[in-house]
Amino acid sequence: MPTRRHRMPQPLQDYHLPDNSCIDQVLAQKRGIPISMALIYMYMGSKLGLTLHGANLPAHFMLKPEASACDSCVCVCGGGGGGG
Repeated sequence: MPTRRHRMPQPLQDYHLPDNSCIDQVLAQKRGIPISMALIYMYMGSKLGLTLHGANLPAHFMLKPEASACDSCVCVCGGGGGGG
């Protein structure tokens, strides 16, 4: 997944601006709403042969690898760290 240099932090202000949802703007600004960032992670995973599924949790959008041997999910807003 993304290295520290390429991490995409969650927008802290103006969460509902259209630029936070448009993939081209999310890539350019390295900021976006969780589901937009998750789409980028899912695309990157597919290029690496990894299938990721989205999970909408209260106040979070997480990704879980398909057929994962562990119960961890990836939090796209936390720099890619595991959660839960």
